[in-house]
Amino acid sequence: MPRPSKSVLITGASGGIGRETVQRLSGLGWQVFAGMRFPQAGRTLFHGLDGVVPVELDVSREASLHQAHEQVAHHLAEHGLDGLINNAGLGVDGPVELVPTAASRRQFKVNVIGKIAITQVFLPLIRAAQGCVINIGGAAVRYGVGLETRYGLPILLRLPERLRDRS
Repeated sequence: MPRPSKSVLITGASGGIGRETVQRLSGLGWQVFAGMRFPQAGRTLFHGLDGVVPVELDVSREASLHQAHEQVAHHLAEHGLDGLINNAGLGVDGPVELVPTAASRRQFKVNVIGKIAITQVFLPLIRAAQGCVINIGGAAVRYGVGLETRYGLPILLRLPERLRDRS
């Protein structure tokens, strides 16, 4: 099969925005690498879609990032990667005083460090194609409710005002 005109890696491809983006870009003729923790689910989700390659990817595990890079680079041969869509993320809901610290650490590792780490690993392929990186996050990143913790760093930066609002 000849190489499609564009290629993209989408993290968090098994649900919501990620799944819809995989379907849309595949329909436009892109070579889509669908990054997800359980790629066997992707084989079912994306069965029949042209140009979709499920890739095992957990953005919170360094070894997983490098294995995904090897797989994508192998498929692309000497071509670069036109885009990286950082969509993987998780929400930890609840008042900051009740959310376990371990849950907040996991959230930060996925939503902040994960985006940085995968971008670092794939940057050489992206530069080779003069591609771009797109970071996706939910509205809760900007607009938390009360003392709820959501998505990581943005809420952390707004925590003092959130606490003040409740005083």
